[in-house]
Amino acid sequence: MAKVEYWECDGCGKRKGPDNHWFAATANNATTCGPVWVVYLLANAPAHGIKAYCGEQCLHKALSEWVGEQPARAKQAEAYPEPLVAGKPQIAKNAA
Repeated sequence: MAKVEYWECDGCGKRKGPDNHWFAATANNATTCGPVWVVYLLANAPAHGIKAYCGEQCLHKALSEWVGEQPARAKQAEAYPEPLVAGKPQIAKNAA
């Protein structure tokens, strides 16, 4: 008998198995993945910034929260611009 592995959802925190339709998301995109990829994604999650969600509801909630955070992040970036680094040219954001 094969050992069944369970993973924790980054949305609801519940532990579920490979029978779920898992979703994987990064800061750059959100993709649908099946049980075959879950083992790889969850094994590499901390290193690659991948989060796993156990269903559409958890994914939609996380996406809504992320979208809501974007205006605050943009304002913070304007208030605290990146410092100048020697040898690295800076491009003016508001060049007219």
